[in-house]
Amino acid sequence: MAQVLPSKPLFACTKCSRRFRFEELSKGDHLCKECQNVRVNCKYCLSRFEIPVLKEQVEIACLSCATNKKNCGAPKPCAHCQLNAAFGGTFCQRCSKSEKKHGPPTSCELCGLKCAFDRSHDKKLSGKRLCWKCTLSFKKDLLVNQKKPAETSTAQKLDLKRRTKPQSNGEPQQKRVQQDLFSPRIFLGGQESSALRDQISDLKRLIAQKEQALMEKDKQIAELKASMLDTEKMYRQKISTMQQQHKETVDELQNKIRDLQRQVATLSKNKRS
Repeated sequence: MAQVLPSKPLFACTKCSRRFRFEELSKGDHLCKECQNVRVNCKYCLSRFEIPVLKEQVEIACLSCATNKKNCGAPKPCAHCQLNAAFGGTFCQRCSKSEKKHGPPTSCELCGLKCAFDRSHDKKLSGKRLCWKCTLSFKKDLLVNQKKPAETSTAQKLDLKRRTKPQSNGEPQQKRVQQDLFSPRIFLGGQESSALRDQISDLKRLIAQKEQALMEKDKQIAELKASMLDTEKMYRQKISTMQQQHKETVDELQNKIRDLQRQVATLSKNKRS
């Protein structure tokens, strides 16, 4: 008789509460693929926002631009920044608000268009007057340049170590090879390399144990979150049932009160007559 293998346990997504295998959920947040988000730029105003990873869209537009397009129709190029984001007017929403807040625009220091507003409070711009499109490019380049010094310093350290390596003292290569062959350092080096290999294998084993422990903790967290979601759902259903029962009881008592009032009114009329 064929042995029936136990099925893998399923864990609930923390957003939609549907059940998936543990490997199909994201690390940390425990979200399924349909609930995971990715940051993208709006097609019209270039602002960044999040959308689900698996959501298929013909055009990626933020909520504001999508609403404006639905209400006002297709956009036109803005008279200031030239972005295709002017819905039902001459200027885009960003330029209109910036002009009310900072006054008329000036020339951008990078592209030369007259669409830069005074944003001296933004320290990341280093006092530059840039338009919205150039501001995004400037901040992106700034972030890339901040990562480069760390890589450069690492390369410089490796280069310095390579340069300070002891050079050959000019003796013949064959003589040095013969000396090294009969040197006891070869044997000692073998012992050291064996000890290092053992140490590396021990460290790998320890890392594997730690990763397994972290995986178990992640599974426990996912189970607790799923249990909390189920408990919360049960309590909500219980509260809804109690509220419905209370409403029915109140309605029933009110109907009885009305019937009693009618009976009292009828008795009072009979006594008067």
